[in-house]
Amino acid sequence: MTLTDTLPVALNSLCASAYNGVIYIFSGNDGSDIVNTVYAYTPGANPSAVALSAGTYSGRMYVKIVALSAQLVIIGGSNGTAVKDICSFNPGDLSMSDAPIDLSSARYAFAAVSLGSDIYLFGGKSGNQITSRYSTAIGEVQDFDMPVFLEGPAAATNGSNIFVFGGSTGLPGNAVYRFTP
Repeated sequence: MTLTDTLPVALNSLCASAYNGVIYIFSGNDGSDIVNTVYAYTPGANPSAVALSAGTYSGRMYVKIVALSAQLVIIGGSNGTAVKDICSFNPGDLSMSDAPIDLSSARYAFAAVSLGSDIYLFGGKSGNQITSRYSTAIGEVQDFDMPVFLEGPAAATNGSNIFVFGGSTGLPGNAVYRFTP
């Protein structure tokens, strides 16, 4: 790993996602406060990080960001307590908007992955034994019971199944779960 640049401010507990060659960095903690700034980072020969207006977006830590269609969907997180907000960031016009629906339970430290026009969430703090499906097509959140409590898992899809890796059930886990929507 090579240090290539620095952000305008030191942050931890942040999240990032790329869209059309630009990496968008959301929220985090600057050591004193939770920030609501969104940064646009352009890597390359002359890297730069520019602060964007976050509009009505409320800062939080431990969010998940999922790229879906032409937007970045920001889900959950913590502003000191778990939140259940869903927001959409449009990289085209740099606008932020609230989704028409919230999660059924506030959560952070969960896994998120998109498949088709749906976003699936697995485990986390507060919603720890719940799998949720957020359908952007119909603007609905559905919850399913998970077989186990998972805090801090990871998830990925192979296009037909979703695989959920590790996470804590009190101790770090090595289980791999397959979820078939």
